[in-house]
Amino acid sequence: KTGGFGTPSRRVSDGQVTIKLPQFEGGPQSITAVFGGTRTAAPQTSNEYHFTVTKVASRIGFKTNPLQLTTRTTNATATVTVTAGPFRPSGGTVTIDENGHRLAQGTPKVGVVTLRLPHFSLGQHNLTVSYTGTSSITASSVTEVERVGLG
Repeated sequence: KTGGFGTPSRRVSDGQVTIKLPQFEGGPQSITAVFGGTRTAAPQTSNEYHFTVTKVASRIGFKTNPLQLTTRTTNATATVTVTAGPFRPSGGTVTIDENGHRLAQGTPKVGVVTLRLPHFSLGQHNLTVSYTGTSSITASSVTEVERVGLG
């Protein structure tokens, strides 16, 4: 039995069984094995095994299109890539903020979300790109400096 996942089961063969468990959320977990018994073997329940699942750390990649923004740039986008170890998550929320003002937000699909950017004025813009994380992936945030030139 696994908390919140129902009861995966398999047949015992030569006194052994292998059960594939579902993905656990981050945090404390527990698992118990239950054998229902046969004509010749009594039912058995194992001791409860407690363990902690550590969330996988997320990393953020950021790229604008076009690569160089100017004062004349319209329809600019930012492609944000979220990775977590070898995984590319679907879920959570990516946001782009400047000085506490939300510029864009979206949900990554297979680790990627493309967001429309507003028109920027001439000069340096410090953008905070954040990912909220999920039940099994940590949140993260990076600051991206965009230097907008004359168009």
